[in-house]
Amino acid sequence: MFLRGLVPQLGFQAGKVYYQRTVRLAGETKYPFKKMVGLALNGITSLISVPLRLIFWLGTITCLLSAGMGIFTLIVHVIGHTVSGWSSLMLSLWFIGGVQRSQLSTQYHVRPTYLKPGQIVSQQIKLNGEGQYLSVQIHQDSSLKVSLHDQQNGQTWYLKRRGDSYRLSRSLKAGNYQIRVANQTSQKQPIAILKTDHYQMAGTSLVIAGQVQKDASLIYLVRNYQ
Repeated sequence: MFLRGLVPQLGFQAGKVYYQRTVRLAGETKYPFKKMVGLALNGITSLISVPLRLIFWLGTITCLLSAGMGIFTLIVHVIGHTVSGWSSLMLSLWFIGGVQRSQLSTQYHVRPTYLKPGQIVSQQIKLNGEGQYLSVQIHQDSSLKVSLHDQQNGQTWYLKRRGDSYRLSRSLKAGNYQIRVANQTSQKQPIAILKTDHYQMAGTSLVIAGQVQKDASLIYLVRNYQ
């Protein structure tokens, strides 16, 4: 875990302290060059998606090479210059290896996003059937106002706090709704938002303070007890 990169993402106020580093007067460093390289690699692989993208393209190239090798294997098989089982083994090794690499995807993460005083987060949801329970995960240390707006008749219901989530128990007909999370306090409040990398997980985009976030979504659950 690369704490030096995770801590700034928590959203707390931060500052800079400048100092002049002097030469060590005694002893030896307990953090040699090998550990420094490991720390750098940990930071690169933990906080950015470039390594996974490289693996994806490597898998794609391997799949293309497997297609060429497949044609070559079939030609050699037709000519009769192979032993029994060699053709099927080569095809499976090349193709499966390439598919496994190309199927690696970027891991989504749930890290707290902080809402400033007066900011609102909203997301459209569509119920294809009747629901009787709605739960929205926020953050256990937050003080936010969470509501559900019925876009068919204009009704609004406020969810009740239960631990790190807000819940609503009532009959919800099929249709279009909007979840709203508002910070009505004088301090910024944490909110749990699911973020992916360059692909849209939910059917509708999340709107944070008027800005559309296509790769983010609230964590919510709609359930029917019947």
